[in-house]
Amino acid sequence: EMKRTPTDVPIVLAETEFGKLWMLIDTGSPDVIITPNTAARMHMPITPAPISLVDADGHRHRIDGITPVTQLSLGAANFSHFIAFVSEIGNVQDHDHPPSGIAGLPLFGDVLLTLDYLDDRIIIQPGSLPPPDGINVLPLYRNGNHLSVPLRIGDREIDAVVDTGYSGTIIIPDSMKEDFPGAEKPVAQSLVRAFYSFNAMKIAMLDEDLHIGQHIVHEPIVAVSKTPTVTLGAQYLKQFAITIDQTHHRIRFARPGGKALRMPSFRPEIERELAAMKPTPVPPPTKAPTVQPSTQPSAQIDP
Repeated sequence: EMKRTPTDVPIVLAETEFGKLWMLIDTGSPDVIITPNTAARMHMPITPAPISLVDADGHRHRIDGITPVTQLSLGAANFSHFIAFVSEIGNVQDHDHPPSGIAGLPLFGDVLLTLDYLDDRIIIQPGSLPPPDGINVLPLYRNGNHLSVPLRIGDREIDAVVDTGYSGTIIIPDSMKEDFPGAEKPVAQSLVRAFYSFNAMKIAMLDEDLHIGQHIVHEPIVAVSKTPTVTLGAQYLKQFAITIDQTHHRIRFARPGGKALRMPSFRPEIERELAAMKPTPVPPPTKAPTVQPSTQPSAQIDP
């Protein structure tokens, strides 16, 4: 069974030879991470290592070390003999299911990972997706340490990182906002949590539709930020059952009955959405009390 944090980040109960722990399923993370408190509680052996994690905003955090994991179970799926980083996971929180670790992409490299937001379940199984058809199954690109999917906005195709650990809608880099009509007209400002930092974002509504295969989002809401990549987050991902096939570089966005999603415009609800976010009006950009987690760490070796 898949749980969700209040901001729709998927979290599951995992079990190791040392004990049980709640782990975030974060497709934006290239690492498997265990928190220091959890490692200490479970008496996991830790070996110091000169490694730092880097979050989506480029902020570095030195890990406590590495630990060998002989076996980790997520439901009926078992993973064995891998190394996890021991590190704080920064700004990620959930009072009902306190996250003790992060299950990142390497854990699911040779299986099909399905995150079914519609029925709140996670499915891990062998196999492969059918070839991309541009309807439900799309190509999946390796973009550095992350996985990207092609989206269309208007007549332009862009690659967006698929990040289940980012609780927002879509992040557009500030340097690319001219490519997205409407992004240059922010309606609010918000503060977003990365792993180890905070980042101010401007909230805008695009003038053109967003296409994810056959699925259409009218007048999509986006966040404009200094982050380097376009990122697709949980507020759109939660509309689907998503299956990731890293081996064959494919991803499926499924809806009940195979029907296409046609999300209506957010415009009638924009005031309610923004009120729920409690944003700071723009201009002027003063305080920004809303916080959303975005977790995209990657490892770097320190000198």
